[in-house]
Amino acid sequence: MSGAWDDDEAAAVARAVGADSPLVKAAFFGADPNWGRIVQAAGQVVATTDGARFRVEVAYGEVEVVRDGEPVELNGARRRALAALMRSPRSTCASPCIAGRPSTTIYFSDLSHEYGTFNSESTS
Repeated sequence: MSGAWDDDEAAAVARAVGADSPLVKAAFFGADPNWGRIVQAAGQVVATTDGARFRVEVAYGEVEVVRDGEPVELNGARRRALAALMRSPRSTCASPCIAGRPSTTIYFSDLSHEYGTFNSESTS
């Protein structure tokens, strides 16, 4: 996440998108580049009435899927690159909130069958 007003906002958006959103985690597990889930999660943190402040851009690795709030048309090569990236055990996603320079990185896991099984088998 980059382009936030300050480090706290950058961390809050990154956490909302990566660590705290089961929908984003499920999309990564299913290798589905559903950028709407990323925008929704970021939008919950960066609530603003100033449309100029929050410019939506989303990229998976080097494959840009949203630029200036509009979906980027993906040709065959970009679709193949995006599919390969989403199947990779380590994927990256960038979601700028264009306002300033602060940025942050957060690591998170997807929401896999194994994760659900592991966490449902233990009792307290």
